[in-house]
Order: sequence, then structure tokens, then C-alpha cells
Amino acid sequence: MRKLFYLLNLCFLYLCSGCTTTEMGGCKNAIVVFKYMGDGNSDIFSDFIANVTYFVYDADGIQVASGRMEPADLSLNRGFQLRLGEGDYEVVCWGNLEHYCQAVDTEKKDEAHVLNIAHSSGREAQTGDPLYYGKTSFRVADAEGKTTATITFHSAHITIWAYTKGVTDYDEGGVNRPPVFHIGGFDSRYDFECNCGGMPLSFYPEAVYKKEYMVSMARCEVPRFNEHTTSLLKVYKQSDYKLLEVVQLEKFIADNSIEISGKEEVTIPILFDFQGLGVEVRIPSWEEIGVKPEW
Repeated sequence: MRKLFYLLNLCFLYLCSGCTTTEMGGCKNAIVVFKYMGDGNSDIFSDFIANVTYFVYDADGIQVASGRMEPADLSLNRGFQLRLGEGDYEVVCWGNLEHYCQAVDTEKKDEAHVLNIAHSSGREAQTGDPLYYGKTSFRVADAEGKTTATITFHSAHITIWAYTKGVTDYDEGGVNRPPVFHIGGFDSRYDFECNCGGMPLSFYPEAVYKKEYMVSMARCEVPRFNEHTTSLLKVYKQSDYKLLEVVQLEKFIADNSIEISGKEEVTIPILFDFQGLGVEVRIPSWEEIGVKPEW
């Protein structure tokens, strides 16, 4: 069914390309289509990517076109068309570039990058966008013919779920306040080859307390990293900012045999279970937190 939908989208792009030279300066001759396979063999683009921001560069790395496709656009066309002259081109796409991140200095590909908006403005970052990245190169050999290119997206983020049990921190009204989570040690920007860099970035994801499960939780979308990350997850008591526990993500990943390299969709759930004077740090079961951890 997904394959049929993908083919129909491609056909739709072709059928809608009719134009006149007078009206449009020539028909749209370059067709770019999207796909995302995840960790399987089926196209699951629509399950994970809500919008696409694209940038088209010529052989000298100068931007010649850009645009954005919202969910309504992608429901009709899994890609875009444009008119290009003869020559070599490269298209760079970012999926889900929306609330927390932005692309800047995009006029030249070598200078373009994606950064976290809060971090770049000196504010505390809560999270990032669940980014996906894709690019492709193609040549328009004949401006009056059709050139079709496919962009296969890849994940540019990792999802971290942080949970605590057994932490009591009541306010004046008797409401238990969730702790403060600090996740630090990440690269703060991507260039347009999807390479990480920039000044170190920390996140303070918004936490909530679920009374029915007596669990506090926070979700954070962080830039992609590997199994040898130096990042730390710290838990603080909200009322007096007392440090309760620290976990090294590299050690937690190794201890729990979590796979990152070679995988597209990576979710890391971490539970701090405070028991008396001690704490156990482990992967939670969904029964105890009320939300099934996603992998």
C-alpha cells in the first residue's frame, strides 16, 4: 500500500507539471521526491516527517532556490518541482525543522547550518526538533527534458526519556514538584553535510509529575551522538537545586546494550528509581511509568 501511494505521488508530480513558457518561463523540469525507510524495508516517511525545508544549490554552492512543504503539501505531493537551467545541482533537506531549531546563513552551502534557537540566543534550551536530514546531487543535462532525483532521509536526532520514582518535593499546596533534569554535552549545530559541531549545548527539558504512577518524566530531542558520547544526565531537586544523581550516557548505553550506530530510530529511556538512601538507574518497564518506552 505504501509503495502504491509513493508511485501515485510521483505520477501526480508529473501530471501537474504542465505549463506554458509565457506563463512560467518554461516548464518545471526538475522533480525531487522524498522517502524515509527507517530501520526497515518500507517507506515510512509520513509516520515520522511532518514538514520539509529544502535548499537547492548550484555547482558553486550558491543557493538558487528554497522552499518549505507543510503537512498539507506532503499529503498531496511527496516532493517538489522547480525550473532549473542546465548544470549540476545539490539539494539539502531538513525534516521537522520547526519549533526549536532553524537554518541560518543558507545563501552559501559551505556556510549554512542548523542551530538551536534558544541556545543561540543565550537562553536555556528545553529540547530540539526531531530532525531528519537528506541530500542528493543531480545534473540537468537538457533544460527542456525531465530530471528526477530521490532524497532518502536519515535521522538526525535521538530521543531521551528521563523518569524519576521516589522523589518527594512538595510545595505549599501539597503538590509534588517534578525534579529538574539537565542533559548536557551535545554539539549545538549541524552543517549542511549533517556534521555536528559548535559550542557545547545543554538541555533542561520540561518535566511533569504523574500522580497516578508517582513518576516524574521529561522528553528531550537531542542532536545525534554515538555510543561513546561524553554527555551526562543530571537530576536536581527543584526546591533547593540539590543534585540527586548523575548518569554517564556512555556507561548507561553500554550497560544496557543500546544500539545507536547503524540505526535510524533511537530512543533511550532512563529511570532513576530512588529507594531509601540509594538509587537504581535502569531502563523502566512501561507498566511502572504508565507510558511504553519507544525504541
